[in-house]
Amino acid sequence: MTKNLLNKPLAKPQDPARRRPYLLAPVTPAELLSTLVGCVLGIGLLSGLAWWSGEPWLMAPFGASALLVYAAPKAPFAQPRNLFGGHLIGALVAISMMNLFGSNPVSITAATTLAILLMQMTNTLHPPGGATALLCSMLGTTDYGFILFPLMPGVVIMFVTAVIAGRLFPEDGVYPHDPLA
Repeated sequence: MTKNLLNKPLAKPQDPARRRPYLLAPVTPAELLSTLVGCVLGIGLLSGLAWWSGEPWLMAPFGASALLVYAAPKAPFAQPRNLFGGHLIGALVAISMMNLFGSNPVSITAATTLAILLMQMTNTLHPPGGATALLCSMLGTTDYGFILFPLMPGVVIMFVTAVIAGRLFPEDGVYPHDPLA
């Protein structure tokens, strides 16, 4: 395959007069391959580590982060500041709330809401970070060690594998799209 074939959309663009704003641009084979490589490397590595070690390397918010960093690497929510900051804020807020008030419907709601508000205020919006806050709250996580393991090592693995996958098809733009954002 040539580079030109890899960058050709798989579907025809919509008629601009009928375009609906919630539809994404057609995906190219290169973008699909980059997503495939990223997911296989990132989620595969985390899955393998979890299976091999018996430790909780995987968590549901990582599935949502995978979609962003591998399939939508140019999206603002996928950029490193958002990836790292969103998960960190989500966990810090939720763990703090659980330590102060325990796990109950009010503290779960407050932790998730506060985490999202803090992400907005710090320009680190990462939707899976909201899921991290919800997960920590639902589990009643009170140990800040959760941030050191498994959260941040998992985020680092996803970041590094997204960088690798993005470099394989540089004509589509490398990850991170905006390293300083």
